[in-house]
Amino acid sequence: MKKILLYATVFAALLVSSSCSDSFITNQPSTDLPGNKEYTEAMIDQSMIGSYLPLQWFDLWMPLPLIAEAMGDDIRVGGGSAEDQLATHDISRYRGSASTHSDAIWSACYEGIFHTNIVINRAAEVKMDKDKIDRLIAEAYALRTFYYYQVWRFYGNIPFFENNPNDIVSEWKNIKQYKADEMYEFLIRDINKALEGDHLPLRTDAKEYGRFSRAAAQMLKAHIVLTQADQSKYAEVVTDMKTIIESPLYDLEPNFASMWESAGEWGKESIFEINYTDNGATRGWGDDGKKPGGSVFPTMIGINGFNDNSGIPSVYSAGWGFMPMEKHLYDLYEDADQRKNGGILSFDYYVDNINPKATYDDSRWDNTGYFNKKYLPRKGENSLALGSTDLNYRNNHRIYRLADTYLIAAELILRTGGDQGTAETYLNKVRGRAYQYTGTYQKPATLDNILAERRLEFSGEGHRFFDLLRFGKATDISKEMQIGWKELEGGKRERIYGTFKYTSDKRYFPIPKSEIDRSLGALTQNEGY
Repeated sequence: MKKILLYATVFAALLVSSSCSDSFITNQPSTDLPGNKEYTEAMIDQSMIGSYLPLQWFDLWMPLPLIAEAMGDDIRVGGGSAEDQLATHDISRYRGSASTHSDAIWSACYEGIFHTNIVINRAAEVKMDKDKIDRLIAEAYALRTFYYYQVWRFYGNIPFFENNPNDIVSEWKNIKQYKADEMYEFLIRDINKALEGDHLPLRTDAKEYGRFSRAAAQMLKAHIVLTQADQSKYAEVVTDMKTIIESPLYDLEPNFASMWESAGEWGKESIFEINYTDNGATRGWGDDGKKPGGSVFPTMIGINGFNDNSGIPSVYSAGWGFMPMEKHLYDLYEDADQRKNGGILSFDYYVDNINPKATYDDSRWDNTGYFNKKYLPRKGENSLALGSTDLNYRNNHRIYRLADTYLIAAELILRTGGDQGTAETYLNKVRGRAYQYTGTYQKPATLDNILAERRLEFSGEGHRFFDLLRFGKATDISKEMQIGWKELEGGKRERIYGTFKYTSDKRYFPIPKSEIDRSLGALTQNEGY
């Protein structure tokens, strides 16, 4: 049963030892929290860790990379049909409706906001070490901002509350829905609170991977500012980015492809990841999908009907064929660029260079033959699951990494009239890794070159649409996607395509009708829906 907005069960989970690839929220949550009664240190710890649990829900069934990329021009939705994950297809075609739009992101974020509010408002009341209190509150501010940021960037005009309502029915009228520009001010205020002082470590220790660090909070602030295109804060962001770049705690991984393997999680390039684990994971269908554990995203984007046909155990598992990549994106890479076949799997390339016997089912919706290699399901990466193996891959979602830091800094140095040479150095650090520092990989630092580099570096990671918005190029999006089948003689068929263009009136998603209904009239629908 779906929970009503804001009237959330308070989740808690015990902090347990984990490997770098495992989540620190691996236990079944408890609901035994005291409401308005006195909190203990253990309860605040549980609330903090429970605040992270809704991050894992982003993949059910609207994974952040897929949803964000669906708005751009480099992927198609795929799946079994245009009704398979209908909301995502509607997003990709810029035609969504309130009645068909999923509430997955909305409900996950507000669930998380509920939990972080407990820590922010109650931690200072508890008798425990002052440094610990300060860190927990700073961490909760960062995480709350992250949740609000997701709802804000997709929906724009959203409700904001700092204190949890005791009764959803009677208190809805006191929860105000803010315009997108108003919400931006709240986001900046709260992320600055997270960054006040030195309460957050620049990088978390291995046993705490998955918790917000100072660098992660700085990256979140950068993306908030970039989404708003707030020029008044560009210089602040450049300073933050340089702090991360100059730290010995972070560095680019030498091999682009390897950072997407299990062994590459939380490497020196990683700034923030959403943790998943298959170890004892019990996620299943229905409400069981909200148990802690693994990710369904690899299965969703896996190669449909994949078979190596070689007698040798395959590297990859089959999946459901969502998120096929565009051929025009693959063709943008030069052959010497390791990101070409390190981040995208071209099935033709795979057959020609790796296994000539391999086959897959190319009859899925909007098939292109190109797949998001970064998150493809690999054999054995769900082997420890106790629940559905489809839903419990151990693959972490990479949210922020150092390559992004370099390119944000380069872009904003140019936009603020800073040192051209520094911007060029940053741009070519990313390009150098891609080309293994050989050949004529260097380019001058221009805004066009930086936008092009972001497209190549972050393909399939969810940045493209928001980059196009910031560069004033979103209205240039025009894409051809499947709209049906034409039946031919002999039982054969061919795809029918239609053209879809982004228009500025579809900047934000429709607020799900389910949430408007639950709000008892407090929420107003976004314009255009």
